[in-house]
Amino acid sequence: MRDKKRDTEITDKIRYFEEEAQTYDKKRSQKMKFLWEKEVEIVSNLCGNTEEKQVLEIGVGTGRFSVELAKKGANVTGLDPAKAMLMTTKEKTTQNGIIDKVSLIRASGNNLPFKDSSFDVIVCMHVLKHLPTYKEVLLEMERVAKQEGFIIVNFPNTLSLYLPAAIYSNIRRLFRKNVYSGLFTKREVIKVLESTGFTVEKTRGFILLHPKFFPEPMQNLISRIENCASRSFLQNLSGFFIIKAKKYKGKYGHLEKKLQ
Repeated sequence: MRDKKRDTEITDKIRYFEEEAQTYDKKRSQKMKFLWEKEVEIVSNLCGNTEEKQVLEIGVGTGRFSVELAKKGANVTGLDPAKAMLMTTKEKTTQNGIIDKVSLIRASGNNLPFKDSSFDVIVCMHVLKHLPTYKEVLLEMERVAKQEGFIIVNFPNTLSLYLPAAIYSNIRRLFRKNVYSGLFTKREVIKVLESTGFTVEKTRGFILLHPKFFPEPMQNLISRIENCASRSFLQNLSGFFIIKAKKYKGKYGHLEKKLQ
């Protein structure tokens, strides 16, 4: 039996991101340019050499991660339930001359339209935080990841220095068509990843010291400090965790996890 309330919430979220597509990049490129570029750099580095690898991005949005990975030679499949977001990404692939490296599909992460063991790398950034049933998406990611394949995901940090700002932002968005963002501890995230068939390889903190809060002459120094802190125990106070996790060995691991 279908859950009508859940269906309504999903529809409202999709509608929200359809509306956001037109201004999504503009708003963030002006206010968050440093963060956007740094985040792409971190994800790209965690992915490593992706030349001719099969890469899936769930929640491709306006394509900033997929475009970068395609430029590095990856064969990217970008998936998003919002048609307007996919259209924006398609424009970028044309502009960057990589349209033959990126395939775009309109679908949701909790029901991936792919065969088992299809992808070497799966990227899912700023998506799981919006989903109360994000474990379903992780199980689907485990199913379609190849053996020894890995995923890159991120989660907002409950212990962040920016927690008050995150709570304020969540309250505002909650009144805008059911769009909210959960908060997580690193221990919780690792436990859920392990329960869905992954083992954590690397974690990176993101946004501990934001350069815009400091005078311009200090911003390069702050950026360097941020890079070091994101790899140390100080990452536990950052705004987000960015995690690289590898799929467990075992032919039918995803089925065993679902049955537990």
